[in-house]
Amino acid sequence: SFVQNSQGNCKIKFSIEGDTVVFTNDFTISKSIILSIEPLKENYDPEEKISVSGTAKKITNQTVKGFINIKVSHPDLQTPIEINESISEGNFAAEFSLPKEVKSRIYTITLEVYEVGLSKEKTNTGFLSPQIRINQIPKSIELNLENSMIDPDTTQKASAILYDQAGEKIISKIKYEIRNSKGKLLFEQEKEVEEKFEYYIIGSEIPSTWTISAEALGVKNEAQFTINTRENLKTEIINDTIVFTNLGNVLYQKI
Repeated sequence: SFVQNSQGNCKIKFSIEGDTVVFTNDFTISKSIILSIEPLKENYDPEEKISVSGTAKKITNQTVKGFINIKVSHPDLQTPIEINESISEGNFAAEFSLPKEVKSRIYTITLEVYEVGLSKEKTNTGFLSPQIRINQIPKSIELNLENSMIDPDTTQKASAILYDQAGEKIISKIKYEIRNSKGKLLFEQEKEVEEKFEYYIIGSEIPSTWTISAEALGVKNEAQFTINTRENLKTEIINDTIVFTNLGNVLYQKI
């Protein structure tokens, strides 16, 4: 080609009958492709279908007959996504999704539109790089009790962490409930993630198994603990009389 890699606004100069110089009208030489896509959502769930469609035109408003390459990559994406599609009359469309355990991040979708020459080299090109965010989906709650077996007259403590699809922490309030062995709700309270939940076990509480549950964003977990047997007898002399007081949580039978 006589223009080789020339680009920009051009005109051709030529001579007619010797000294007469003639210029053509201005025309544009450009390798740029104007790429536009239908609006994407800002947020997507893991495995949700992401549809990318749009048009590709040359700067001269001619339709593009070529190809589109779509890439999604991120340091936290184990397997990058790459799609190649042909462009028909300037239109293109492609669909993909990110895996169910993908981390909640902002991901860049890199689009490259191009045409090819006779030697299969890329000639005209256009680029676009929209971004999307992947949501955190609550999947599990880790519930930790300070004591699996506890004495009366002691405070039981618990903490919980809410995790998403990638095993990363979700910042959210967690609702705690504590129930006795008969399932009766004794106390409930909301705490921040990892903030301690506390409940005092009175000294006369009988030996039994209680349950603490933690719930957040539709995900729930529970754990049980046992109140130990405690024998405790207080002995006093009042007016020359020995007085015994049972301070334990069972009948004292060692007298």
